[in-house]
Amino acid sequence: MKTGGKANFAVNEHSNGMVIMPMQFVTANAANSRGQKFADLVDYSLRNEAILNENNVPVNKTNNDELTTDILNQLAQEGYATRADAVTETYPIFNSEKLNLNDHDISELKKDLQTAQDNGNTLHEHAFSIRADWLIENDLYNPDTKELDQNALKQAEQNIVNRLFQNGQALPLGESPDDVVWFGVIHQDTDHLNMHLWYVKKSRETRPEMLHSKTGEPKGVVKLSEKNRGLAEFMRHLMSEGVKEKRNKVYERVDNLRVNIRESSLEALDSTNKYYEDLRKIYVLLPQDLRGRWKVGNTDQLVTDPQTSRMAGANVQMEKLINKLLTDDLKDEYETFKQENKQLNQIATRDNGQIHSQNIIAISERNERRLRKEMANRIYRQFNENFKSANSDLSNITDQDKNLRANYVREADGTFERIKFDALLSGQKPKQTVVTAVAANSLNRIANGLRRGARRDLETMHRFIRQQTQLENMTMTEVAEHATKEQLRSDKGFRR
Repeated sequence: MKTGGKANFAVNEHSNGMVIMPMQFVTANAANSRGQKFADLVDYSLRNEAILNENNVPVNKTNNDELTTDILNQLAQEGYATRADAVTETYPIFNSEKLNLNDHDISELKKDLQTAQDNGNTLHEHAFSIRADWLIENDLYNPDTKELDQNALKQAEQNIVNRLFQNGQALPLGESPDDVVWFGVIHQDTDHLNMHLWYVKKSRETRPEMLHSKTGEPKGVVKLSEKNRGLAEFMRHLMSEGVKEKRNKVYERVDNLRVNIRESSLEALDSTNKYYEDLRKIYVLLPQDLRGRWKVGNTDQLVTDPQTSRMAGANVQMEKLINKLLTDDLKDEYETFKQENKQLNQIATRDNGQIHSQNIIAISERNERRLRKEMANRIYRQFNENFKSANSDLSNITDQDKNLRANYVREADGTFERIKFDALLSGQKPKQTVVTAVAANSLNRIANGLRRGARRDLETMHRFIRQQTQLENMTMTEVAEHATKEQLRSDKGFRR
């Protein structure tokens, strides 16, 4: 929304995203069809007046509708990026090398933009829409004096552009270091700060991975994951040390609580009889041929579908046990963990807005999944250690491995040792793996082959013994005659 002035940003907008980054693009063909030029975005000569850097100072020392103008309409306004009603600097345009491009720089920029358009390339735009509350919180804006640390904002944008160029699409946008032209500007004429970033490839795009299969035009869509990473990096660059420290403390508390709950779970399970039956149910469902390697697997949560994981049956019982633990012995620690976890969600919602946060997995949910996975793997590792053979060779185990295994030593009268003792006493084993008919036939063929090979070896050995016995009973003359016959027999075989 236009404010009729500069740096008259609205405050107390905490329900909206503090910093969002909508994107759009226009193809050269679309611009050409309307007689528009990429280069018309920048033109210092069209300014009504030259305004000094009156509010560019370090402050701490003294919804897609956030893109207020469609990119085609921007091109229709000559000098849109540098219009006097939006900027406060004599030379507001910046790029990788300079925070303020002069008239000569702008002339070269316009030539590059025209070259890119002549080569049929796509112009990209990202707009950083920043609420005043976030700027104030991070010492970038003073609402009383209207001072704004524009240099810090520009440097943050300079810091992330290469990520967008290199990783935003299937291949790096430029085919050489100088093959991408980009520029940015800060606009202050709306109720929040808008930082615009435009970029385009200069040389003609011929790589199939970067072209639409139907139209043949260069693709314009940037990976959402890279856009989000770029936005996060942009925000980290601008955050004040005080804000970073405050947030880091919340992350640290959540991590510490997660680790404490995970480590306390084994002690709680081992020190009381009430979890014996739960652990026994898990043990009997474990695949026997995976003994020593029982674990959740390469996933962020327990898989309970038997079509997907052979650990599914055990995982179902494991989920029940974890729920029981978190609502009983570990209830207080878990409630504290959830409260701290909610703070991380609040931070994310404040930064990204309620609508944006609904489109991603909540941070608290990711931490919840991580906690449960780590608890499950801790218990599975305890089973792995408990049922290792007492006679296994320990000579090759490193000191680090010994220290790690020491963490899983349980009391002789604890729950885990009782399960082990009872299982060994009753001869109870984990669930047997089902062998299919095809697998059984393959095993039979292998076994038959081994038996035939062993029989041949045995016959050869008996023949050798008989020959040795005969030789021992012969005279020297008989031995010589026998050797001659063997030689003749060998020669005949050779001639054949």
